[in-house]
Amino acid sequence: MTAEAPTTSLRELAGHSHAWPFEEARKIVVRLKRRPKDEVIFETGYGPSGLPHIGTFGEVARTTMVRHAFRVLTGNKIKTRLIAFSDDMDALRKVPDNVPHKEMLAQHLGKPLTKVPDPFGTHASFAEHNNARLRAFLDQFGFDYEFLSSTACYASGRFDAALLKVLQRFDEVMAIMLPSLREERAQTYSPFLPIDPNTGAVLQVPVVAHDAKAGTITYEDTETGERVTTLVTGGRCKLQWKPDWAMRWIALGVDYEMAGKDLIDSVKLSGEICRALGGLPPEGFNYELFLDENGQKISKSKGNGLTIEEWLRYASPESLSLFMYREPKAAKRLYFDVIPRHVDEYQQLLDAYQRQGPRERLSNPVWHIHGGTPPKADNPVSFAMLLSLVTASNAENAETLWGFIGRYRPGVTRETHPHLAALVDYAIHYFRDFVLPAKKFREPNAAERAALIDLRDALSQLPADASAEAIQDVIYEVGRREPFLDKKKKAKDGKPGVSLDWFNMLYQVLLGQEKGPRFGSFVAAYGIQNTIDMIDGALARSIRRVMVKIDDSFVDSVCNFGVGFLKFENKDQDATPAGTGTLARLGKVSGIITAGHVIENLPKAKVGLVRFPSVQPVLQNFKLDIEHTDRVVMWNGKEGEAPDIGFLRIPELDAKDLEAKGSVFYNLEIARDVAPSVPTHQMSKCYAIVGVVAEWLDEEPGKQPNTKKRIVGGLFGAAKITREFDEGGIALVEVQIDYASGPKIPTSYEGVSGGGLWELHVELDGQKVVRVNKKLHGIAFRQSKDHRLIVSNGRALIENLIRAIKQKWPGDI
Repeated sequence: MTAEAPTTSLRELAGHSHAWPFEEARKIVVRLKRRPKDEVIFETGYGPSGLPHIGTFGEVARTTMVRHAFRVLTGNKIKTRLIAFSDDMDALRKVPDNVPHKEMLAQHLGKPLTKVPDPFGTHASFAEHNNARLRAFLDQFGFDYEFLSSTACYASGRFDAALLKVLQRFDEVMAIMLPSLREERAQTYSPFLPIDPNTGAVLQVPVVAHDAKAGTITYEDTETGERVTTLVTGGRCKLQWKPDWAMRWIALGVDYEMAGKDLIDSVKLSGEICRALGGLPPEGFNYELFLDENGQKISKSKGNGLTIEEWLRYASPESLSLFMYREPKAAKRLYFDVIPRHVDEYQQLLDAYQRQGPRERLSNPVWHIHGGTPPKADNPVSFAMLLSLVTASNAENAETLWGFIGRYRPGVTRETHPHLAALVDYAIHYFRDFVLPAKKFREPNAAERAALIDLRDALSQLPADASAEAIQDVIYEVGRREPFLDKKKKAKDGKPGVSLDWFNMLYQVLLGQEKGPRFGSFVAAYGIQNTIDMIDGALARSIRRVMVKIDDSFVDSVCNFGVGFLKFENKDQDATPAGTGTLARLGKVSGIITAGHVIENLPKAKVGLVRFPSVQPVLQNFKLDIEHTDRVVMWNGKEGEAPDIGFLRIPELDAKDLEAKGSVFYNLEIARDVAPSVPTHQMSKCYAIVGVVAEWLDEEPGKQPNTKKRIVGGLFGAAKITREFDEGGIALVEVQIDYASGPKIPTSYEGVSGGGLWELHVELDGQKVVRVNKKLHGIAFRQSKDHRLIVSNGRALIENLIRAIKQKWPGDI
């Protein structure tokens, strides 16, 4: 009795817990009271038409949580199984965006995925490759599951009895399905799809007769017109997916399966079919969908959103499980910037678990993530702290961070805290890939400069080993001034409080990031003298601005990357500008970064590429065959709406030809260093935009009789950023061309779309230009209504585009 008491107590608490896995598990308990059985089957489904994505993992993780909750509610006295089912007998309907050898795959459209060759060349079929990927990451997370293949179940006869039942109830199934179909589709619909014995293709053909006693259907061959009779068993037919789902529930005895919100109507229809076949639809719920950085649903075939591998490069598996646990019925943005918060919140929940009583623990996500036995919390440094330390120090290796950690938490080492060691590696990866490219220091105003000087002086009076609390008190006291006072709050001593603006300013000016951990703790870890040096650097940055006028000496810095598009007309006798682009390279992938609408509006035939004036010879005749290109486009098709950016991949032979003619490809892999090479040098930052101006098109007679020469006008102009703003969650930049620097003024910027907005970081020794560091800041895509301003995608969208390129051509990066 003593041994069972805790279990009984746990079951009682679980029976009243409001944690969603217990609420779901109680549905199954009620179900068993109506229909008792010895084993409960949980199922998750996967369509291997694309690579497994993070949403696939989420469904398995959440179902596993419900399965464990059910075991607790029933005292683990009822056997359970979790089936991970792959719909690999489905036909390939379209070629995914994120796989190689698309032309080869296109030749196998309509065939079951297990009959489609593997474009990666590692398995016998595309389905087997994707199934292996699915199983690998489920195994990596330690899930207890049984894998089932649709093809294997159909071919082995495992589904035969259920298929014959569907055939017996053919009319009932049709009566359920037909009202849900469009009139044209309803006229030819059949729940059975025969498999062509010659090609192996899944045939979408009308069934003209069915014979339940013989177990056959008869269909009309679309090519010969002959009637063909085939058995529905033994893998000779498969079902349309909604009847298939219902049949599977019956054949496998499924008791619980959740599904995405986009499948609500499908779940209802499959449930009706299941009842018509004499079964009881499984319990479950509809979870909300994951959204990518642009608010679009993530998709296996598109490859948007995050992959499992990407999350695990930057954070622990447990943090991902926490993301999946939270609010399953709420739509959530699944992008890189959600990672740090979930890493730290997981650690905070582990800390809280040790202090909670049994009832509260059942509502703590870590109880469900770890199957009731979460590990002891042992992480003395937060992820936010690590990110701030690596940001402040620009650390390129873990040893630098461990030096700071040793100062902040004496005795903590890689060996004593292996979980922290993994967190250090995650922080360095995250910094390199996301923090560093977006790092942007804000200039302090006069009041902020005065406060920073006072903070530096106050910190210099503290001993080197001052505690985090002592440092925080000093920071707080220095910030107790206008404009940082928060008169609505009172400090412990009764004085006015300090607003978050003070602490946000410290991070924005000193670290180039919006927020961070408690600043006193950060200083204690980073070191007081290091922090003083950092403040001095920020103060020096803010007074080291020298105005430099952009002239012809800057042109070569960026114009060799620029290229203009020309559309040919009148049998190639005329040409008109069709946008601008920037030649760029990532690994082995060469192409042109431009606006998404520019790519989509290019003709399918050949286009002309015009390089900019610094490229010789001035007379050019380069043509690019669009049929031999590939693309990544981030644009919704609506004129003027963001995001509007894309990458046109060009053949390597064309890239080499362009380079031979003097063009240069901007290397997207290089981290751009904008610091002075010598500490005494000064830095000045300015912007410039490059583009073709359509109205500057002109022509002259050619050297040969009856020929003419088209003259394409190019813009290289100093650009002033008038504002940075968000539009639908997309960061954009609005710029104005400074015509005092030289170019004539056009009445319209038509043709500039797709042109690069460049940051030019000019290093000066006195008034002498030492070097110009160039960085692609954005891509122009529209102009203001009065044709005075140009709107550009921001730097963040270029980073998104780089990730999309890596996802589309992973083997070439």
